[in-house]
Amino acid sequence: MTRLDANEEIERGPTVGKQPQSFQRWLEGHAAAPGVSALHEYFECLCASELERARRKLDGGAEVEPVLEEFTRRLTNKVLHAPTKALSRAERAERAELLALMRPVFGLPGAAAAHKAPAPFEYAG
Repeated sequence: MTRLDANEEIERGPTVGKQPQSFQRWLEGHAAAPGVSALHEYFECLCASELERARRKLDGGAEVEPVLEEFTRRLTNKVLHAPTKALSRAERAERAELLALMRPVFGLPGAAAAHKAPAPFEYAG
């Protein structure tokens, strides 16, 4: 693109019509920003709380390894509490739907395969 072409494009404004799908993805990504920010803030608070607890134990003379193990266990439990609770309260159909949503959200193994048909059984005898 020459300097003249670039200036003309600036004067015309954004070229939404040329790539509507990528523009739509861009808009949807920005629409998710408040939710992503809320998640970051929530999990940063959880981390800060558990980190403060671990520091107090270390300052009190506790050994590092058990404190780190407790820190990771407690943080994992806190992060998984709401999803686990939602799964246990859900009816069968809703539970399957929640699990299908959680796979890609949490990056669980089989996330890509969750939307594919199961592979046929092969006997390796």
